[in-house]
Amino acid sequence: MKKFVFTLGLLPCLFAMQSCITQQFATVVERDKDRPCDVRIVMQVGIDGTDADVVAVRDQLEDCYSIRCRIPCDKDSTQGCNLISNVIVKKWSALTAEERKSFHHITMKDSDGVPSNAHIGKPNAEPSWGEWRRKEDPRTYCHELLHICGLADQYCSRKYNAVTGTSGPDVSCTPPPDPTGPGGSSCCTATASFTRCGQPCDKHKDDLMATLDAQISCGNILEIVKGAGLNSCPEECCKKPQTTGTDPGTTKPRIPIWTGEIDSTKPVDQWYKHALKMGGTFDFGYAGLYTEQRDVNPVDKETWHGPYVGLAFDVEYDPCEHWTLDGRLRLFEFEQPVFKQSFMGTSTRVGYQFFTLGLDVMAEYEFYKNLQVTFGPGITFNYLTQFGSSFNGYKMEWNKFNSTVVKPNVVNGGFNVGFKYNIPVGDKLHVEPFINTYLPFNSRLKYTPSPKDYWVMPFNLAVGASFMVGVR
Repeated sequence: MKKFVFTLGLLPCLFAMQSCITQQFATVVERDKDRPCDVRIVMQVGIDGTDADVVAVRDQLEDCYSIRCRIPCDKDSTQGCNLISNVIVKKWSALTAEERKSFHHITMKDSDGVPSNAHIGKPNAEPSWGEWRRKEDPRTYCHELLHICGLADQYCSRKYNAVTGTSGPDVSCTPPPDPTGPGGSSCCTATASFTRCGQPCDKHKDDLMATLDAQISCGNILEIVKGAGLNSCPEECCKKPQTTGTDPGTTKPRIPIWTGEIDSTKPVDQWYKHALKMGGTFDFGYAGLYTEQRDVNPVDKETWHGPYVGLAFDVEYDPCEHWTLDGRLRLFEFEQPVFKQSFMGTSTRVGYQFFTLGLDVMAEYEFYKNLQVTFGPGITFNYLTQFGSSFNGYKMEWNKFNSTVVKPNVVNGGFNVGFKYNIPVGDKLHVEPFINTYLPFNSRLKYTPSPKDYWVMPFNLAVGASFMVGVR
């Protein structure tokens, strides 16, 4: 029965993971349901190659697509809707058959003189595919992913024909004509020593779809959104100014990989959310014991109470929007619940001291602007636990629970329920005040001289804060 109850406690975390359902399309462009002034672009890419290929592609794409842009309002271009782009890169062989239906399939090959390529796709449609070469020039993969999202090349090119010894058409500008090249040629002239040449089409000299010397631009992102029919901003988003800003230390507006809500009404240093955070937690509060049976001087339904202090190491991971998984190693806890009883003028105080280690795995759901409800199972390991009492002010000697008189449950499981608020401070630091209660499933003490058990249900109610640093 106890194992069943503890297994039941794991269900919230499993539910949180199941809630991170793979998106329907490989490139999704959609307006946020809760924030109509935010439009999200999520691109999922499966790399059919080595682990090193996955890292190389991910690093380049995440850097490119961390750009922050806006859809301008028709009447006032200084106002508009936020565009938030995110790229998810995974190894193709690690994806299930169902997951592959919503990932673009990219096959990695060694450099062989053939340029990387991608089939032109479109957002909110079937996944696309391509063949990319290793060790390509910077921004090559960014350019190819724009093809997958529906953008066409904006350059002209010519190829050398070794049979005829002439330069012939390869790619032409749309709309024509091709720009004039050196010597008055159309576009450029390919030669035996330079077998392929090209140049940007008119009005595209600073466009990544025309040259790899250019950075990705908001114009590129707006073209993706246009392909999904979401390139307009609702009137309600154009009535008041939207806060804008730039990534500290740079001149282009940008955010890191998106992992959660972005509140456009906050300053730029609070745009950040991190997929992985590590830090420490301190909490304090109230601890209590609720006893069901006493064999020595029986008293039913006693309530014990006293202080609680705890320190912990935290690791948080955001698997998807609104959800966070929190692993908390409770390094130190101190509880000293005390029961006071008076009988015929005699006052007796009986108490426990708990020094414990613990491990919690909690699911956290953001239901309103950085405010989260937290819930999940925990397990406690008691050590240095003591029992003692005082009689009319005279303190009796404390006895460790490993004596032959009193035997505790060294390990017991429980359940956490609480609320947490995430406050981003600067680029990486997050301060997370919370309130939490821990309710053990059972804790049992046994007096060996007696055949009866002494049942105890301990709990604590605490307030505190986690100080987390974004790692990724």
